[in-house]
Amino acid sequence: KKINDSHGHETGDAVITVAAQRLRATVRDLGTVGRLGGDEFTVVHEGAMSLAALGDLAGRLVVAFEPPLRIGDQEVKVTVSIGVSKFPEHADDAEGLLRAADTALFRSKERGRNQFALFNQEMLEEAARKFTIEQGLHGAIERDELRLVFQPELSLEGNRAVAVEALLRWQRADGRLVPPGEFLAVAE
Repeated sequence: KKINDSHGHETGDAVITVAAQRLRATVRDLGTVGRLGGDEFTVVHEGAMSLAALGDLAGRLVVAFEPPLRIGDQEVKVTVSIGVSKFPEHADDAEGLLRAADTALFRSKERGRNQFALFNQEMLEEAARKFTIEQGLHGAIERDELRLVFQPELSLEGNRAVAVEALLRWQRADGRLVPPGEFLAVAE
């Protein structure tokens, strides 16, 4: 999007084309590269590759995109985020494998640029938990369940308040307090 907005769609298309060529050159005969849409690609490898070997391939892909792409007379720096899933350990159909890889991709993006993540079941459970909290927060706003609590900071000299912290608390309709560690990161 940034490239399309700043340099036009022709340059954006060229970046996609050169990125695809770099992907194919890195993957070579280890798999098939396909574009899912936008700037998302998938690599499909049919064979008995271990999770460690898939991790090695993902690492090689990250390294392959460290040098900028050459687009005409300019260099364009791009970053990659990679999610890895494996049949049949993570899913037994194409849709499930893509969902698992997408979940791992999200974890990769959380870690920062030029990263990869191997899928594990905990990622899916964490994604479901975050979704539930996010949906609950929407309802909490509508039901007026969020509260500000003011906590004074006291000076040991003179025993007086020198500052006040404003803390957000979520008290569900049933009276249960949701710990801040469970919802604040999602709320942010």
